[in-house]
Amino acid sequence: MRRRLERVTQAALLVCALLPLAPRAKAPACEPLLAGVQREEHFVLLLDSPGSTAQRTSVPKPVGLASWRARGGERSQVELEVRLFDEDLRVQHVETVDSSVSELVWREWRAGHGRTLRVRAEAGVLELVEWGRPEVLRVTLPTPDPVWLPLHLLEALRGGASIDSALCFDPLGRCAERLSLRAESDAPESRRVRLTDALQACAGEFRFEGDVLAEFRWQAGALRAKAIGADEYATLEREQAARDQR
Repeated sequence: MRRRLERVTQAALLVCALLPLAPRAKAPACEPLLAGVQREEHFVLLLDSPGSTAQRTSVPKPVGLASWRARGGERSQVELEVRLFDEDLRVQHVETVDSSVSELVWREWRAGHGRTLRVRAEAGVLELVEWGRPEVLRVTLPTPDPVWLPLHLLEALRGGASIDSALCFDPLGRCAERLSLRAESDAPESRRVRLTDALQACAGEFRFEGDVLAEFRWQAGALRAKAIGADEYATLEREQAARDQR
C-alpha cells in the first residue's frame, strides 16, 4: 500500500509539473534579488468573520504570526516563518537563488509530526526530496519552463516586474503549477496582485504599499496576514509564549 501511494504521488507530481502551457515567446526565469536588498517585515495572522468587509462588526482575533526576511546579492535568500497558535503549527520556508540554481527548503512542525521538503530547480529539472514519511520520497521531474520559487516571484512583483504568467512551485502541493497574475492599482502607491491557478481558483492575493507588503492571503478564505511593526510583533509573541506556559 505504501509503495502504491508513492507511485500515485509521483504521478500527481508529474501531471502537475507538465500542465498545458500558454504559448509564449520566452518564459520568465527565477532570478536572484538585486544586491543591496535587505528587509524584514512582520505580520499578524487574522481570521475574519464570515460575510463581506462591510458586514463585519467584530475585530478579528490574532490566530498567528508571520515574519518575512529578504537579502539580495549573487545568491539571494528569502525566508518566511509562520506560526498558527491554535493548530500549534510552525512553518519555515527558505529559498536561495543564484544565476543557475534555485533551492527551496520547507519545514513544518506540529505536535507529533514533522515534515521537511527540499527542492532544487536547475536546467529544466526539478528534484524533490521529502522526509517525514515512513520512507523518504525522492522525485525528479522535467520542467518545460523555468520554475519560479514562490517567495522570489513575490519579490519580483514587489519590485515592479511585469509578469502575467509563471510556472511556480507549490510546497503544499509538491508540484509546479501554472499561475496567472493580475495586478490592480488601488491608489498611486498601492498595488494589489492576484494569483490564480489553471482552474481560476485564487492561489494568493498580495497588497503592496510602495515596496512594502501591507497585507496578503494565501488562498481564498478567511485567513489573512496584516503588516505590523516589530514592537507589536514582539508583544504578541511574548503574550502567546505566556499562554503556552499555562
